[in-house]
Amino acid sequence: MLMKFLMTLTLLLWCITGVQAQSWDCQIDFESRCTPADGCSTFGAKGDDNTKPVSVAFDSAGNFDICIYSGCYQGQGAVLSTSPFLSITEADAEWVGVTSRRTNVFIVLDIKENIGMFKADIFAQPMTCQTVEK
Repeated sequence: MLMKFLMTLTLLLWCITGVQAQSWDCQIDFESRCTPADGCSTFGAKGDDNTKPVSVAFDSAGNFDICIYSGCYQGQGAVLSTSPFLSITEADAEWVGVTSRRTNVFIVLDIKENIGMFKADIFAQPMTCQTVEK
């Protein structure tokens, strides 16, 4: 309950003071997938034809787009920020693409080093990020 209050207070202060959310764009160097039954596996590497386009964009207000293959998981998740980490979680995020499905999503970022990871569906990806100027 206290955590929810603090997150709400932080968002309210951002709105009142006019502070814009900080934004990041991220990319992957290889593709990885994890399932409870099979564990984790990697394939492809930067610059080869096996790694598929993946783009991740999110901001400190919890808005995110995780685009994989032919669609994107989109939404606004709950934000937890404990310096130097920012994490965003969203249960039941919507897939916008060829088919309709939903999944749980989490994104975590070390904002000092701009290294993070995301988990969406079977994808569990480390990523490197850059701050986006607005």
